[in-house]
Amino acid sequence: MISSALARFLPARHGHFRFESGHHGQLWLDLDVLFISPARLRPVVDDLTRRLARHAVTAVCGPLTGGAFVAQQAALGLDGLFTAAERHLDGDQVAYRVPDAVHAHLAGQRVAVVDDVLNAGSAVDKTVADLRRCEVEVVVVGGLLALGSGAQAMAARRGVPLEAVETWPHELWPPEQCPLCARGEPLTG
Repeated sequence: MISSALARFLPARHGHFRFESGHHGQLWLDLDVLFISPARLRPVVDDLTRRLARHAVTAVCGPLTGGAFVAQQAALGLDGLFTAAERHLDGDQVAYRVPDAVHAHLAGQRVAVVDDVLNAGSAVDKTVADLRRCEVEVVVVGGLLALGSGAQAMAARRGVPLEAVETWPHELWPPEQCPLCARGEPLTG
């Protein structure tokens, strides 16, 4: 088990899981309990906020739900603007969109897109795509925790730095390359 500030707050299960990105992995974190006591999480969010401040961030956006909670606390610490990206289904694909009414308020801002935990980083990636479609400047992506190298790869593709308070080892696989599938292990329910 990983020993860290976040590990105390994040119940973990091991098995064969399919994530929103479509990737498979062996670690599932029960994120619903992460925000039950905002005060205990405050030092970790403050650490992320300090990291974001180095990028002269003036607005923070997070995908609903967990990312939005982190983003709102970070925006308070930065005395910046806050918005959330809402999850939508486009056919069988997941998208994240910032409400249209917010776009004008983000014009000219230096935006950080953050999540609670980044695995493949798909929610943050889709939020960045939506903001850039609206010509908003995204200067950094971040999270309380980055699992494995997926978030770093996503940030590199987007051409922005990644700021994470903690990084834990974790492997993700496309379903067709998943060694657990190859061994016939069923997905954990």
